[in-house]
Amino acid sequence: MGQVVITTTVAVTDAQSDVTTHEWAKTIGSLTEFFRAETAIADGATETLWDPRNESVSDLCGDFDVLVFKADQAIKLEFTCNEGDANEELFTHVIASGCPFILGDDGATYNHSTNDAFTTVDVIDKIRIKNSSGSSATVLLIMGT
Repeated sequence: MGQVVITTTVAVTDAQSDVTTHEWAKTIGSLTEFFRAETAIADGATETLWDPRNESVSDLCGDFDVLVFKADQAIKLEFTCNEGDANEELFTHVIASGCPFILGDDGATYNHSTNDAFTTVDVIDKIRIKNSSGSSATVLLIMGT
């Protein structure tokens, strides 16, 4: 069995030059498959990074228990939940250059109402990236299940 160990350190320096450090560690174990892709995405391009229903895009990991993403340019990361259904939901995060983005599982919700943002539980079905940074971006995607 494999594992992913995530260690995070955040140091905050305030206006008086006082530094406060926060540290966290998380181990996600019992992983049997890993998917790793490092690729260049041209400026202006939108590409599918992971789609478990399309073997030409993703040859491993039909789901994930950990996802780590990092890019050397600011990019948009789009997640699809319940793809192809009338209740399909897209949610997008703008990821800052060099700032890792981490998820601890593939859980997501769809079919939102005005009073409840957590209506129907499902999973992320697809991940796409859009690069509009002005130059080519190198992106790293690591997934484990």
